[in-house]
This record gives sequence, C-alpha cells and structure tokens, in this order.
Amino acid sequence: MSDFHEELATRLMRYASIDSQSNEDNTASPSTNIQFTILNLLQAELIEIGASEVTLTEYGTVLATIPGTAAGPTVGLLAHVDTAPQFNATGVKPRLIKGYNGGAISYPDNAALTLSPEDFPYLATKQGHDIITASGLTLLGADDKAGVAILMTAARHLLAHPEIPHPPLRIAFTPDEEIGRGVHSRLPADLAADFAYTFDGGAVGEVEYESFSADAATVKITGVSIHPGIGQGQTDQRPASCRQDHPCPARQPDPRGHRRPRGLHPPHRPERFRRRLHPALHPARFRTERPRRQRRAAATALHDHRRHRTGR
Repeated sequence: MSDFHEELATRLMRYASIDSQSNEDNTASPSTNIQFTILNLLQAELIEIGASEVTLTEYGTVLATIPGTAAGPTVGLLAHVDTAPQFNATGVKPRLIKGYNGGAISYPDNAALTLSPEDFPYLATKQGHDIITASGLTLLGADDKAGVAILMTAARHLLAHPEIPHPPLRIAFTPDEEIGRGVHSRLPADLAADFAYTFDGGAVGEVEYESFSADAATVKITGVSIHPGIGQGQTDQRPASCRQDHPCPARQPDPRGHRRPRGLHPPHRPERFRRRLHPALHPARFRTERPRRQRRAAATALHDHRRHRTGR
C-alpha cells in the first residue's frame, strides 16, 4: 500500500471514529454540537498543512483556500462531515482489512453480522483491495468521511507539491447533509467558486451532474376525532378535502353520511380497505338471526368465506 493510500486509510479511520451525527429535529446550524468536534479538527489540520484563508463559519462550515499554481477558474471541492442519525454512531471502532480475500466479512463485536458478496455482489469486485469497516455495533460513517479524507489528502499533497499545476481551489466541509438541509444560504457567496464538486459516493471516475430535488411539507388538518362506528352525522367535512388528493378508490363516501352496509374507505392507509367483503360476510345476513344463532351463523359464514378464498 503506497504512502498516498496509507494516508487515505489513516485519515478515514481517524475521522470515522468521531461521532458527528446530525439531528433533523434541531433547526440550528449545525444541528448538533458534536459536529464541531470534527469541524475544529479539520480547521486545525488545514492550518497545519499550510492552507490559506482557513475559517470556521458561524453556520458550521470550514472554508479554506489552496492557492492556484496555474491560471483558471476557482473550483470548489466539498464534503459533508455529519453522519446519518438512523443508527448508532457513538464509539465507532474502524478496522482495516488488508488484501480482502473475497469471502464473507465478520465483525468482532457482533458475531451474528456478516458482510457477504452473495448479498452484496459489488463487494466481490473488491477482492485484493484494502477495506475499512466498523466493528459491528455502529455505522462506519464513510458517508461522507471518505470524501473528507480524500479532500484533506489531496489538499496536503497539492500544498506540498506546488509544481503540480492547478487553478485556485476552495475547500468546504459542511454540516447536516444527512438530514436534507442542503448548504447554508450564505455558503455560495462565502465559497466564491466558479464551479464546485461534491465528493460524496459514486464509482471511481464517475461524475454526476444532476440530482433529484425533493420538498417536504407537514400538513395539519383539524377535524372531529370520533370512532367511525358512531360517526354518522358527527364527523367533520374537512378531512374529506384532504382525501380528494389521496390515492384512494373512487366514490368514497363522506363519513358523515355513511350508512351500513355500504363500505367506507378512511383517508389513511386505504389499501387495507380496498377489498370488499365476500357476500357471505355481509352484515345484513345477521340482522334477522335470533341472538342465540348469530355466533353459529357468523362461524359458518367465515368458514364459507375461507373456502371460497382458498378454493377448498
């Protein structure tokens, strides 16, 4: 393994061991104070390797400049420091597997967990490579600390070798990508780059120039909460207005005017109610039954319905 690869592995393992999860329930930027641990570290390391204009902004982004050695537009290089909040990231113990042999990878802290090329065929293409994993009880956080490691290694190398021609480079390490915040509104002006690239996933040599865009909305509808069994004439019309845009079956009745035995499709989870009852289970069948015979009739109807469904 070359010194260049060794530096990449060392940096990734060092950064991955730092808990920097984001929190979608906090509107601050960064959304968690623990992200400052790695942000402060990166700021110090950039100063140490000789980067210019190293700054940690009040919105939690580390900015730095790699002076150009050739004419050209200013290029921005970005990576995010936060990791996904969906799984434990406290006490990450990265480990290096040298010369992966192509088999299943076990985890020292979780004997029941394996990473196998049978389940993940992409892993089979990495036989002979060095692989870094967590110990089995946490996420690794290589998304996107692998990108952070790449940018820091590249920055150190370019600063140590000014004979390599490159335009001015602006580095940015940002928070809160995993919770969908996007970059802070002030970052484009602060970055001051003509073009920018994010190092975050993708195959070696692959450049993605477009991405999905998504908006989220929380809609609160105020109505009358009541059991549908006694809701005739008492439920509110307002939830029905939401139901008009919901992918429910056609001609759903308004709960206020619902009368048995006609079916009712509630606005939530309509797929559970699309299937109509078999005629054998129709409520009208039991109305004329005397009380003693109702349970027997219901049992018989249910048995007939099951036979109808299974064909037995």
